Amino acid sequence: MHRSNPFVYGKVVSGEDFVNRQKELEELDSVIKSGKSVILYSPRGTGKTSLIHEFFSRLPKDYKGIIIDMFGTSTRDELAKELVRNITMSVYGTLDKIRKSIGEFLRKLRFEIVLTPEGEIRFELSRTPSDEDLAMILDLPERIGREKRMTVVVAFDEFQEVGKLDGEELEKLMRSRFQHHQNAVYIFTGSRRHMIHQIFEEEQRAFYRFGRPMELGPIPREEFSEYIKEKFEKSGGRISDAAVERILDITEGHPSFTQQLCYELWFISKNVEDEALVEEAVETIIIHEERHYLKIWENLTRLQRRLLMGLAREEVGPYSQQFISKYGLGSPANVRRGLELLEKRGIVEEGKISDIFFREWLRRK
Repeated sequence: MHRSNPFVYGKVVSGEDFVNRQKELEELDSVIKSGKSVILYSPRGTGKTSLIHEFFSRLPKDYKGIIIDMFGTSTRDELAKELVRNITMSVYGTLDKIRKSIGEFLRKLRFEIVLTPEGEIRFELSRTPSDEDLAMILDLPERIGREKRMTVVVAFDEFQEVGKLDGEELEKLMRSRFQHHQNAVYIFTGSRRHMIHQIFEEEQRAFYRFGRPMELGPIPREEFSEYIKEKFEKSGGRISDAAVERILDITEGHPSFTQQLCYELWFISKNVEDEALVEEAVETIIIHEERHYLKIWENLTRLQRRLLMGLAREEVGPYSQQFISKYGLGSPANVRRGLELLEKRGIVEEGKISDIFFREWLRRK
């Protein structure tokens, strides 16, 4: 019987670890197969990347899914290499075929392709790519799709990071190429709502209404409840309905935080009858994360600290006079500025503390 911890968090999951998001998978399938691009938004940890991986694993043979991680890309040079490496490796696989495809499609660019002793294929450019070079690379999915008679689906994960790569100029270049593509479609994911809104909803931006907006919310309670109970049972344990309800009350159906709480709970006991064990698991997570939370706390202003304490503890909105007076915030303008700065740092999202366990830590302070 499978007895290792059945809950996974903090990394991309698929297959049996993927919590059923059938509705979202069907929506993605419908939009992509109609040739439209998708703008997929959700806060960090709600499973965007896992959803994309699962969606790509279900695509038919005449589709090819490719993920470009924008979060780890800090220069245009890196973006160019990531695009070429991921696209050619996904489609062609072998070193000889990759070299041949680059020679055919990107003959004006000099790429050095190196096979490291660890078996990893590394790409190096002989020069920093110009706009003309980058345009050629951005057309690569379309040209390969046409040659292979397939649809290439490119997902730019955490697309708001484009702002670090010459931002709006790069957006203009990308839009100028992508809008003509017939054999390639695009998914743009993001975890910072205000930044994604600026890119795709502001009229003066190049990507204004470029694709179909799609928001990824919490996993429906009933689906998550069945998943949790099944995972405990398959690993030789059991969990009561009351304990599951308490888990989902705390995490609000957030995929990563729910998996994390269940992971800790499973180590405490494989048979969970008592809701008190759920509280014990929350306390364990807070103890493990406290150094990280203290570091965040130490880098906040007094006003930001008071604002966060209120957000963690109060049901009333932060702009109410009761809230402002109780936490010494002075005025609604101070609240607005404080929230804007906390949102830019990713600590707050839509007036709520993003990290559920950071919120619990604040409640206990």
